Amino acid sequence: MNRTRPMNTSSNNSIFGIIPDILEIFVKLVIESVGWILKEAFNWIWQRFFQKEANCIKIEASDIARVKQGLDAQDLGYSITKKRPFKLSEIDTKRHNLVVGASGWGKTNLINILMEHDLQKGRAVMFCDPKASLEAIEDFRRLCLAYGKNAAIVSEHYEGSIQFNPFRGPGVTETTSLIMRAFNWENDYYRSEAESALFKAVKKLHEKKQVVTLDKILALIDERTGKDREKIAGLIVQLERIVYSSFGKIFEESEDSLTLEDVRNRKDCFYVGLSTAGYGDMAKGIGKIFLGSLLYHSYDVSRTTRESGRAIENPISVYFDELGSILVPDFIDLLNKCRSSGIRITSCVQTLADIEAVSPYLKRQVWDCCNNIFVQKQSSHLDTEFICKSMGTQQTQKSTTMTIDGEEAEKGTIREAYEYYCHPNRLTELKVGQCILLRHNPKSLDLINIRNAQMSDFVDAEILLKKDTKEKGGFGV
Repeated sequence: MNRTRPMNTSSNNSIFGIIPDILEIFVKLVIESVGWILKEAFNWIWQRFFQKEANCIKIEASDIARVKQGLDAQDLGYSITKKRPFKLSEIDTKRHNLVVGASGWGKTNLINILMEHDLQKGRAVMFCDPKASLEAIEDFRRLCLAYGKNAAIVSEHYEGSIQFNPFRGPGVTETTSLIMRAFNWENDYYRSEAESALFKAVKKLHEKKQVVTLDKILALIDERTGKDREKIAGLIVQLERIVYSSFGKIFEESEDSLTLEDVRNRKDCFYVGLSTAGYGDMAKGIGKIFLGSLLYHSYDVSRTTRESGRAIENPISVYFDELGSILVPDFIDLLNKCRSSGIRITSCVQTLADIEAVSPYLKRQVWDCCNNIFVQKQSSHLDTEFICKSMGTQQTQKSTTMTIDGEEAEKGTIREAYEYYCHPNRLTELKVGQCILLRHNPKSLDLINIRNAQMSDFVDAEILLKKDTKEKGGFGV
């Protein structure tokens, strides 16, 4: 007798019972995914084409982790805040730029992008660089050549350096002030004696109708003897340190020596290399001479333009890297007045303490005078607090609840509160190549991943450089 094995009906029923549940879950997941995609697409279209962008949006910690980049040569980078490429044309540079960024966090790359944008707009560039490496000089020349600009180079160890005479043009008082500002003085008495001797030497050269140079000033002052010489020993030593150094040949007068006015009239770019690592205070002093020369040039151009009634000619953009090493209190006069002479300033410091070391008032003045402030990684809590307060706050609501015997009660309160658009911690978390751009007018805030400006971006730069080197044409080659 054959026996048939009974079917396990309970097992089969359980399997077929699960299938509808799985299908239901799958359908729900598909519907939710499609819904999320449609929602995100709608939000993107609304924000991109219909919704007006908010000027200030709170910067969250999660935003800093985003790595999306802008790649177009017309982009500064990608705005994480606005979720789109950030165009360089959006930056109004008429009221100057300030870059605050620690060394090694992308400041040089940012400077190169801003300089290239100026060159694209036809503006000549002047760059005061404390690194003064041969690589930095060649990069600057290559960038200028790519946009059809010759580059006049001033550097003590560069073979093609031009001779630069900042004392041809200014009067006796201006020249005296220019030199005195470049040196350090600890004693007011000896400072006064040095200033008097310097004024007399410069005045004598003007009376003889001779071009003023440091070596001629030194020769006149060096004639003093006895107590008169002792009183100005500090001035003599500081002049000798420059005249008899590698910088001395740069400041000699010759048929080929140039002033800032000469360079600007030629519509050329200008590079001042100051190796502060190798020459210390001497290089900083020379940087102060250049800064003072620019201040006088700005005043002279504004005066002659106003008197003639003509429009500003040959606008220029001036960049100071490591500004703190050459900063003087008169710098604020340059920021306030140089726009009338067609000069735009980009100042770069590692921390705001570099400016505050000269004067706390100067720090606030520079901050307020610069319309565009690029903030890269900062560590000092004093700086981060100051910066974030300047970026502003937004009004929010804070809710509090009551707990009774360890359990949350239904009662609670809601109150108005203010919180930073950018918390100070965000500034300490910024990655290499990121910056927060604060613009004063109109006030706006952007977290930007700055694009990497490779030299290959400069159209035909290598070809132009080889051609220029071969022909040996122009000065500064």
